[in-house]
Amino acid sequence: MGHSYSAESEQFTGHNAYKLDQWVFEQFERFIKAATHNTTTASQMNQTHVIFFLHLLGLDTNGHTNKPHST
Repeated sequence: MGHSYSAESEQFTGHNAYKLDQWVFEQFERFIKAATHNTTTASQMNQTHVIFFLHLLGLDTNGHTNKPHST
């Protein structure tokens, strides 16, 4: 199961790049909450070795935009 934001939402200036990650965390939270009402998803989540991949482009973009020594 995968979700992604639109290409138009990608901010490469860094000013609002955090909003991309905020969207990812909101979607993940919805997924976790929905699993409590979906026995198939809940069962899959309770298996061993489950991996969630969250692509946090906003964090990466902010790092490149603001550089390590910025205020």
